[in-house]
This record gives sequence, C-alpha cells and structure tokens, in this order.
Amino acid sequence: PPLRVLEPMTMEGRRFARFGADSVAAGTEITIRLAASGSQARPLIAVVAALLLLTGAALVAFGRRGGAAGAARARHDASGERRDTLLAQIVALDERFAGREAETPPEQWDAYQRRRAELKAKLSELVSPE
Repeated sequence: PPLRVLEPMTMEGRRFARFGADSVAAGTEITIRLAASGSQARPLIAVVAALLLLTGAALVAFGRRGGAAGAARARHDASGERRDTLLAQIVALDERFAGREAETPPEQWDAYQRRRAELKAKLSELVSPE
C-alpha cells in the first residue's frame, strides 16, 4: 500500500522523517529504497576501516612483544582464573561433606580433609603477596 508522509519527528536533537500506512495485512513485505547518498559516505567508511586495521595491527604487535606489563597482566588473569577454580572446588567439597562427618565413612572424610587442605594451600599461594 502507498505510504503517507507524516509530520517529521525530532528526538535527542536529531530530525527523523516519518511515514505511515493503514490496513497493512500481517506478513506484507515492505521495501524501502533510499536515495543514493552512499558515495559521500564511502571515503569516511574507508578511513574508519583503515583506522580499525591499524589499531588491530598495533594490538597484535604489542601482544606479540608482550613486555613486562603484558606478561604481568597474563599472570594476573591466569591467577584470577585459577583462584576462581580453586574456590569452586573447595565450595563443591564443602557442599558435599561439611557437617556430614557422622554419616561419612572415615576414609572418605580423611580424603575430604586432605583434599580441602591441599586446595587451601594452593589458594593461599595465589593470594599471598610476593
């Protein structure tokens, strides 16, 4: 169906054209063709693409070099992931065994205590200052 031009709308300081149509059946395909103004945008797109490529190349080059800051950041990220893993393992053990000593066979209880102590020691190594 033909579109009607509606009153333009201003939102956040920008002006928008509005169009409307009545009695459009569900599933009706609508095609909107805009005037060809892309030729003005092409140089801007090329500049933005070039900047993105240069930024990406610089990030890759810096990442390969690493440097002390990059290595320290990688160690920090790895220790954070490891710390989270250790904490999750301790929590899982505690959820399974804590408060259940009376109903747990002694060899399982001892294994739980040993494993928990192991995990805590590893966690302490990660969080203690160097």
